[in-house]
Amino acid sequence: MFAEWYKPDFPSDKLPKMSEPSQLMTENTRSDLYVALPVLSQGKKWVLLYSTWRHDISLSTLYRISNLCPGLSLLVVGDRKGAVFGGLVEAPLKPSTKKRYQGSNDTFVFTNTPGRPVIYRPTGVNRYFTLCSTEYLALGGGNHFALYLDSDLLNGSSLASETYGNSCLSHTQEFEVKEIELWGFVYASEYEEAISMLRTEAPGICRWFILPLILPGIKCLSLQGELCGWTCFYIGVAAVAFVCSYYHLKPNDGHLVWDRLPVSYIIPHI
Repeated sequence: MFAEWYKPDFPSDKLPKMSEPSQLMTENTRSDLYVALPVLSQGKKWVLLYSTWRHDISLSTLYRISNLCPGLSLLVVGDRKGAVFGGLVEAPLKPSTKKRYQGSNDTFVFTNTPGRPVIYRPTGVNRYFTLCSTEYLALGGGNHFALYLDSDLLNGSSLASETYGNSCLSHTQEFEVKEIELWGFVYASEYEEAISMLRTEAPGICRWFILPLILPGIKCLSLQGELCGWTCFYIGVAAVAFVCSYYHLKPNDGHLVWDRLPVSYIIPHI
């Protein structure tokens, strides 16, 4: 079993900047994973490429967004029993209808089920690092996958794999997914450009606005300011629709101010 246990803590104040806080990793977990990264990935800033609480809960979306940051990326999975596990993969993740593996010896899988991350590196038995099917995503191989996620990113499984010599990464062999994150690593000079590209991957109205209203506790947005801004924007849209309809049913100069008021309100939020 090619496992690395309990690496010394890396000072959290020296960890590279993250584009936003992780919903799955504590600073201690990130410290242990950081020192396990290949040297070329250390020192780079961490950018959240994909998460199930921000984007569509879809494997195809994860594949597509992975193209924005080629190179090593960290896939982090949290299940409903509190386990956090995943692996280092090579992006872009290219889906195929054929059983075609990708990746290199720089990859690994990990789990925090013992209480602190344990890293499993390639054993050299095979090169079944990452399998990107249109129906599922799998890490490791041989007799079993080290990590398997279905196309809906709702369920998965973990068993011992020959590729990494790992034991089961989750508390049980089959698990329900709570959240998934995919983190990319970029140089400081590329950070702002990466953030700008990710902003174009805005979720739909449902996840930005409707779901937070129906389920206030849902983690659709990482920043409270984002929720406030989009809420004000869509309130303005609704007001424009209502008041303009009222004005055009009985148009007159006295009602004109009500036609213009919501438009004036919504413009600053665009």
